[in-house]
Amino acid sequence: MPILNDADIDSFAPDTSTPIDENRLAVLALTLTPNLGPRRIVDAIAQLETPGQIFALTLIELEGLGFPAEAAQFIFDGKARRAADDGYISRAAT
Repeated sequence: MPILNDADIDSFAPDTSTPIDENRLAVLALTLTPNLGPRRIVDAIAQLETPGQIFALTLIELEGLGFPAEAAQFIFDGKARRAADDGYISRAAT
């Protein structure tokens, strides 16, 4: 399974000059989700066609990606997306 290198990580960095796309928002949301470390995030993204799909998964599907119940619930409830939206807006404002 490939591991993200610096170039891959940089490709997910938010560009505050343009609206954030769904995939970048998803990666940011995953990094802001409690109990999800880099390994779980990389493994989950590798199982999806695009990172943005994370927002459309059911609770069972999120748990099927190997996420702890608390993390899966955080994403499913929309809290991860709200945290990512807030984080992106805060960064854009600075």
